[in-house]
Amino acid sequence: GKSDELKDESQMLNTEQMATLYPKFANGTRKNLAALVFTIQVKVGQLVFQVETPPSNSFVVITNEVQYEEALQILIRPSFPKQGLAWVEFANLLQKHFVISTRQELQAPKRYISS
Repeated sequence: GKSDELKDESQMLNTEQMATLYPKFANGTRKNLAALVFTIQVKVGQLVFQVETPPSNSFVVITNEVQYEEALQILIRPSFPKQGLAWVEFANLLQKHFVISTRQELQAPKRYISS
């Protein structure tokens, strides 16, 4: 289902057929996973229809740096199977999340968890 509506979520297209959005959550994500879906209303002649994007990657909104650890747990938890993981599988999954969260390329990371 859809979560809380965002403030200031509507924009008109400019002359280059682009819109810039600055989404702001009315109530934060309250320690829950969230994703963005963008919808555009298109009018062709008399026909009006909506086009919707697939959901973005999951994220958690934090308001203070001390919430980072808990938010990271919330983001990573769905990746783990309920029956558990072998240590090697856990290490690989943790490394993958680290590389992605530090905006590195998966195939050629520049920084590692340890040296």
